[in-house]
Amino acid sequence: MIYQGGIILIGAGIIQFLEGLKCIRLSGITKYYPMGVIIFNLVAFLTIAFLFHPKLLLLALPQLIVFMIIILLMISELRRFEVNSSS
Repeated sequence: MIYQGGIILIGAGIIQFLEGLKCIRLSGITKYYPMGVIIFNLVAFLTIAFLFHPKLLLLALPQLIVFMIIILLMISELRRFEVNSSS
């Protein structure tokens, strides 16, 4: 997860950054893609770690905390966007 998760996080971060600068606009279902990719990667890691490598969970705990914070921030941003677009 360290390398794969980092690359995915950088890619999603670049998309979010460009959207924040208004260089690109994600509309419709595409606005959920960055968060969906990150959540999918997290679920895949947790599944593999629980089934095959439980010791890996302890090593990746700091990264898991960062991923959870990022996911929560992305969810709050999507909710703020939906509230602003509906009013």
